Amino acid sequence: MNERYQFRGKRIDNGEWIIGQLVQDFVSGDWYINYRDKCCARIDVESVGQCTGRNAYKGEERTLIFEGDIVRYTLFNYYGGDSQYIGTVEWSDGSFVIGNDDDAIFLHGFQDTESDIEIIGNIHDEQEVTT
Repeated sequence: MNERYQFRGKRIDNGEWIIGQLVQDFVSGDWYINYRDKCCARIDVESVGQCTGRNAYKGEERTLIFEGDIVRYTLFNYYGGDSQYIGTVEWSDGSFVIGNDDDAIFLHGFQDTESDIEIIGNIHDEQEVTT
């Protein structure tokens, strides 16, 4: 399946994060994700995030970036003084952006092979994010 059209959601029965195709049962109104060769699990619709089609890298390990991820990213300055920021991946005006308190930057502006984006959490799990 093309990664760009995948969704991530948290299972209602056990809290596990799963990735796959998002579907709705129009009779019950419940939302499900089909994953692992058509295995289907009911998910908390509030936890759903679409795959951005972009990757974050930690060493050689590649991780897909989803809407709702909290990321640390570096903006490189040609004259030096590179800066690190923390923001949340959001869908805004037809594009994925990384938003923080001050601004938003388009996610597609980052190269897919660069390691300047690190996933440090997501907005749905209770955790402390360190700067």
